[in-house]
Order: sequence, then structure tokens, then C-alpha cells
Amino acid sequence: AETPGNTAQRNVPPQVLAALASRKPVGGVRLDETLRLLPIDWAPGAGILQGRIGTQVTITDALRLMIGISDNTAAHAIVRRIGVDRVNANNQRLGLSNTRYYIDDRPDTTTAADMARLLSLLATGRLAGVEATGQMLDLLQQVQPAAWLPRGVPPTIAVAHKSGQLDAVRNDAGIVFGPTGRYVVVVLTDNRPNAMKGENAIVQVARSVHAYFAAGG
Repeated sequence: AETPGNTAQRNVPPQVLAALASRKPVGGVRLDETLRLLPIDWAPGAGILQGRIGTQVTITDALRLMIGISDNTAAHAIVRRIGVDRVNANNQRLGLSNTRYYIDDRPDTTTAADMARLLSLLATGRLAGVEATGQMLDLLQQVQPAAWLPRGVPPTIAVAHKSGQLDAVRNDAGIVFGPTGRYVVVVLTDNRPNAMKGENAIVQVARSVHAYFAAGG
């Protein structure tokens, strides 16, 4: 069961990618465009751009940092360029009715169903064109520090995913390139006093789903 409004920490990047690469691009943003990092972009947490305010970065490089190491400053800079209202409007257009990005201190929200819908659109080529789809999948296949879905499948299986965490939150959402085709797995855990149990739950779900499809399910 899921509750609308589950914490979306670090599951914001797929929404941002969708806004940039959608078949109806949002905000006229180009991936080779250069952003100047402003003080308003600074964000705590993971990342390397916090100490580079005032410098410039391409949107492609910012995306790579946002996905690969959950660089929150990179995410803020990209969303500033697109416009938070445009990101949220694109979420609604895609049918992500319980997903919302906030630029202030309110927690971003989503549901497993919304993330599964977004990743299904990407996996089946209905979100973006061929080139943009390939770029998005490449970004999501980067090695990430927290890789719970990949831990649940054999190392020969590629996974395009985005993980995220807070003190009592562990999330991972991705597309698995299984032996019989692509499938989507989304696991969002919250209110877990023992975070490792959340991590293990994600791994176990990934393992069980892979076994199901590997057996011809």
C-alpha cells in the first residue's frame, strides 16, 4: 500500500529529466546551455557545487552531478532555469497527480505509482524522442553511492535508476534491463528507525521481481 505524499527525497531528478527531455520540452532549455550558479541555488547535503557558487556549469554536467551524487545545488540551479511551476505543470501533464516539487523548505512529494508511471513512459519511448531517451537512460545508469536496486539483480543486468535517502527514508526507482525485457521497480520506504531495514527491503523487492521475470513471469 502507498500513501499520496510519500517523501520524494532524491527522486526529484527523474522529474527534472522529464521536464528537459519530454516530447514537449519545458522552458526551451538546451542541454549544452551554461548556468551560472547563484547564491539562491546553494543547498545543503550531498554534492560538490556548494563550494562553487559564482562559477558556471553546463546543464549536462549539472544533470550528471544531480543523478550521480545527488548534488542538491545542481538540482536547484536546473529547476531555477526551467521554473518550478513548469516542472510541476509537466508532472501533471504526464499524469503524475501526486508528485510535486517545492523550491522552499517543504518536502517534495510523490508516490510509487507516479514514479512507476514516469519510468514506464521513459522505458517505452513515450516520454521523449530516441536521442533524448538514450541520454536520460545513460544518466540514470551512472554508478551511484546508494545502489540498492542494482544489488538485487545479477551484476550483468543493467539498471537505470535513482536512489535517495534521508534519516528515516530510503528510496530507489529504476528501469531494469532484464533477460526478457525491460521492467520498472519502485520502492519508497519511510519512517524506518533502522534505515538498513529499508535498504534491505529494496534489495529484496528487486531480487524477487527479477526472479519472477527471469522465470518467465
